[in-house]
Amino acid sequence: MKILLITVSMFVCLVGFATMLNMFEGFTLYESLRSTLSPFRVMELAEIVVLIVFILLFVAESAYVLIKKRKNIN
Repeated sequence: MKILLITVSMFVCLVGFATMLNMFEGFTLYESLRSTLSPFRVMELAEIVVLIVFILLFVAESAYVLIKKRKNIN
């Protein structure tokens, strides 16, 4: 669970940092977010499917480990 939280927080921090850099360059907030997240908009269907599968596997593995640890504690 810690790994998932760290991963999400790193993603949020990096997107925020990139957005702030774009805003310092003179873009509006909307243009800055659009520029930062544009790699996800130009992905093909196969790339999106692979990304979703990787995210689901990561979440499923984290949930499995968490459930396994809770059962061992009881």
